[in-house]
Amino acid sequence: MVVAGAGQVVVETAAVVFLVGTVAVGTATWLAVRAARRRLRRWRHLRPTGPWVARGAAGAFAAVASSPVADRHWWVTQHERHRMWRAVSGAERAVRAAQSADAPTGDLRSVVRQLRTAARSVDAALRTGATAGPARAQAAEIVAAARAIHQAAADALLAVARPETTGLAATVELEVAALRHGLAAAHR
Repeated sequence: MVVAGAGQVVVETAAVVFLVGTVAVGTATWLAVRAARRRLRRWRHLRPTGPWVARGAAGAFAAVASSPVADRHWWVTQHERHRMWRAVSGAERAVRAAQSADAPTGDLRSVVRQLRTAARSVDAALRTGATAGPARAQAAEIVAAARAIHQAAADALLAVARPETTGLAATVELEVAALRHGLAAAHR
């Protein structure tokens, strides 16, 4: 019977871990090389096309410079679109909050739906870029309408919340005074 010491167990464990790690690294390397060869084979069959291929680096620079991201007006239009959609979704959230609090909202729900439909149309016009001036004016109108709806929903919420909070402060003061009086009487 052979009794292994603690050192021998550690050495054998380290050898097994090293062997498993070596196999894992070898397998991962083999799979990576195989995938790279497949991609290279696929790319060899593609013909380089596009205006920048024929003209080299200058053509590539021209292609990047002519992209819409490099145009200042494109960024302004994106900002307008973002601002418009942020206002529309804010109005929708305000109307939903007012409805969930049972505040009187009238026909704001259908007005918000109409606002969203109009915003979609204006967004499409802004994306085309052809009618940027009139489309921006329409986007500004939608933002103003959304803010008005948001304000109306907020006013309705405040009208519902005001009666509930008006007497609350007086009730809290009365209860705190009664509790203090009771505590003072208990310590005497």
